[in-house]
Amino acid sequence: MNALRPGFYLLLMLIVSGSDRKLMSTFQANQPSDWLASVTSVFERETARSMQEYHVPGVAIAVVEDGVVVWRQQFGIVDKSKDGKVASTTLFEACSLSKPLFAYGVLQLVEQGKLDLDKPLVEYLEKPYMKGDDRHKRVTARMVLCHRTGFPNWRKGQLKNPTPPKLLYDPGSRFTYSGEGYTFLQVVVEKISGQPLDEFMRQNVLGPIGMKRSTYRWNEVTDVAAAAGHDGAGKLKTNKPRFKLPNAAFTLFTTPEEYALYLIEMMCEDRHASHSLSKVMRDDMLSRHSRGKSDGRWYGLGWAIIATDGGDEFYHGGANGTGFRCFSWFDPRHHRGVVVMANSIGGATLHAELMKVSGIIP
Repeated sequence: MNALRPGFYLLLMLIVSGSDRKLMSTFQANQPSDWLASVTSVFERETARSMQEYHVPGVAIAVVEDGVVVWRQQFGIVDKSKDGKVASTTLFEACSLSKPLFAYGVLQLVEQGKLDLDKPLVEYLEKPYMKGDDRHKRVTARMVLCHRTGFPNWRKGQLKNPTPPKLLYDPGSRFTYSGEGYTFLQVVVEKISGQPLDEFMRQNVLGPIGMKRSTYRWNEVTDVAAAAGHDGAGKLKTNKPRFKLPNAAFTLFTTPEEYALYLIEMMCEDRHASHSLSKVMRDDMLSRHSRGKSDGRWYGLGWAIIATDGGDEFYHGGANGTGFRCFSWFDPRHHRGVVVMANSIGGATLHAELMKVSGIIP
């Protein structure tokens, strides 16, 4: 990142205003802050080493500061059987990073008056969601988004098993991380919107935010651009699923740079865009709704929360059994964010180490 000449930078400051501020911030990104220089130095130094140590063939990273993707870098290969390099256009399985993005679409419906966060979900359906346990009739959208439904993460056999799982606890009684809850809420969203999940998200969230290549369903773009998953030894997983059926909890395909646009949307103070949640709703999304299992960890509506001395920060991790690991984090006080995506199970250790060494998450 080369610094601008002082005279040229002064000229830009004189001529830009109003709608040109975003352009100005792009130019300002050419003069990296101390934080940006420090973080990217760690990523450049440590990523390749960690990839080798943890058997990760490919990694892509994007960094946000002041409303702009200020740094992006790709490392390694998309598929050990083909040796093609990871590019800025390579699509990764975003795993559970699918959840907070879906939550944004859910809260749009709330603001439109089409969905009530505290109304039982079965009341939007023509029949009960499951048989044998009437407790599920008390599950609400709020419980789903902050993981208090009482459902397990996944049923035995996961979604290959057509029978919904039994509840482990009474709805609303305690924190229980659950992809099953998101699947339940997806059925309701599709009922309300009259659209399959992938169409609903493309029209209301992905398209407006600028995530043009991202999708919750395998398509002709993923067929060409998607990375392949690898196991903990870095070996290619041969049972690669195509995700022809979209799922709100885990089937998003995207790039770190496109997902970073969502972080920018979350931190944006101007909430006047037609697709943007109001400030009140955005702030409620980022409020503490449920205490997690770890000390100092909470859940908002879709996002996990780290309570720090300086204020709350937000994150979400992701792990698909297909051989992908992902992580996203943002700090709205300083308008900073990071997205890391890896095509191997070892990516979990890799991104945890990067976050620790960079000082982002102790």
